[in-house]
Amino acid sequence: PSLAAAGFNVIWYPPPSASADSQGYLPGRWYEIPHKKELQRAIEQGEKFGIVSMVDVVLNHRTGSKISNQTFDWTRFEQPDWEEWAIVQNDWKCPPEEHLKYCP
Repeated sequence: PSLAAAGFNVIWYPPPSASADSQGYLPGRWYEIPHKKELQRAIEQGEKFGIVSMVDVVLNHRTGSKISNQTFDWTRFEQPDWEEWAIVQNDWKCPPEEHLKYCP
């Protein structure tokens, strides 16, 4: 009630899925939401006072959950299951030797 009274009409939530960092921007499993019930309660409470919820989801941020037999690095993804083909191979910020390392 105090947020609505202060004039807030939107609440932004960081990515809610299981993540390697506390901010949520290194998600491992998109569909594993550790605090799902708390998030649902917060959204429902906001709706009672006319507050809209916005959840930030960055689809191109992933953290591998397993070491790959191909790259010997953390490049195996789960939920959704993605293989090495999902890794950007021509990222200009990476040195050329890294491109080959992740090339399927």
